[in-house]
Amino acid sequence: MSLSVTLYRHRLTLLALFALGALFMLFTRTPTTAPSSFKAPKYDENDIRWIQNRQRYAPPAPKQPKQPKQPEQPKQPEQPRERNVPTQTLISSTRPVPTPDVVLPKKTDKPEPPKDNNVEQSDVEKKIRQLIKRNRVMVFSKTFCPYSRNTKQLLSQYRNDRGLEYEVLEADLEFDPIEVKEVLGKISGHFTFPNIFIDGQSIGGNDELRELHTSGELVALFGDKHLII
Repeated sequence: MSLSVTLYRHRLTLLALFALGALFMLFTRTPTTAPSSFKAPKYDENDIRWIQNRQRYAPPAPKQPKQPKQPEQPKQPEQPRERNVPTQTLISSTRPVPTPDVVLPKKTDKPEPPKDNNVEQSDVEKKIRQLIKRNRVMVFSKTFCPYSRNTKQLLSQYRNDRGLEYEVLEADLEFDPIEVKEVLGKISGHFTFPNIFIDGQSIGGNDELRELHTSGELVALFGDKHLII
């Protein structure tokens, strides 16, 4: 054989061997998607059998306890429907209740004489009432009282100048002064001496008489009643 034929055969043989080696490498290599730097762990048969037994005999996961059911609340009975009944408006307890106005009696300078009840009158009271009724100007006095003395002096001027007529009762000379004072207070409401009556009405004592005289009302009063000239 020639040398060229021999070299050609050796070349074919090498190419065939190279092709067989490449095919062997291709079919024996395990495909993987892991990167070239990742190396999968190697397990032998004992490791695989231990993993399978652990998965088989592993205790079941604990079950969560069931929550107890809440007791059902009893249904409330239905309330009857309210009827449209007209109601009255009640006054609130915090609102002040109106009270009627209380009218107080007006104070007067002279107390009102008490009412004359149907009571049996004493002899002193009968005498005093007769004197008041009989004399248009009647003065009840006490001899030792300075106010009574001033009253009698003033009235005496009207008697001398204008012809005034009046009568004087000295309580301490004819009756018990205390009893006379009580009777006069019962009739007129004035309990002190002197006590002056004009046409059955008491005008008070010496102070009231002086005020009427100073203001000129006493002359007008006597003139209107035709007690002076």
